[in-house]
Amino acid sequence: MHPLLKRAALATEPLWDPLWIALYRARHGYRAPIPPFTNRDRIGARNVGWFVEGGRLDYQTFRQAIERHTADPLPALSVLDFGAGGGRILAHFAGHESANGWRLAASDVDPTAIAYLRRAWPQVDSRVNASEPPLPFEAGRFDVLYAFSVWTHLPPEAQARWLAEAGRVLRPGGLALITTLGFYGLELLSHSAAPLEAEWWGVSADDLRRQGVIYHEYAVLGQALPEKELFSGIQGSYGVSVHDPAYVRRAWADQGFEVLEIIERAMHGHQDLIVLRRG
Repeated sequence: MHPLLKRAALATEPLWDPLWIALYRARHGYRAPIPPFTNRDRIGARNVGWFVEGGRLDYQTFRQAIERHTADPLPALSVLDFGAGGGRILAHFAGHESANGWRLAASDVDPTAIAYLRRAWPQVDSRVNASEPPLPFEAGRFDVLYAFSVWTHLPPEAQARWLAEAGRVLRPGGLALITTLGFYGLELLSHSAAPLEAEWWGVSADDLRRQGVIYHEYAVLGQALPEKELFSGIQGSYGVSVHDPAYVRRAWADQGFEVLEIIERAMHGHQDLIVLRRG
């Protein structure tokens, strides 16, 4: 689609969005809150069905990983969704039939996302965080922290700082579940037609094996374009990171975590899942 036509289509989409939401609810009987188009757009989930069904799949993957690595029943755990966005995954934790009594919290750099979460899920302790640590939570508060597609956008030096911060807010023995882009993610990027990902077109799997982690900032951040509105709350460098799982196993274990498992393409065949235990 021509860029001008695409921009025009996106400009009118919010006008139609309540109808798409109503149709989805009527067809599937879904009654939980669904965020408005602008909040879904910022996390790449414009389609209502993908927002709900993709969120459910990722929730199930996270939940199963938690259950594999803790003996405590889930309702007894204090859980943080770091980088919650519009609650695509959080909605399924908060809306699950056993969620009564769960101690759920959420944080995100986007203040509009947190404003929505506070309205939609008032039982969740939702707070805005800055682009740099610390998180607005006390040390050792959480049993579990999960983060979908956060480390996929951070430069390596910021990844290290946020990993240390995850360790700070987790209790000893707590779990961190973090998704990354691995070799399959690199393959998608290197064959992508998206202008935002042009710098990945010449990057190979051998490059990733040699470097361990590769990061390219979004070029749009340095330009005065409407697309920058997608990055609400972001300050500093922001782009795409790709990780070799072997690098993760070496480097992240040096930051006070035990690497319990790395499951490539665990998140509906796209992102890898890293499960860590705080020392």
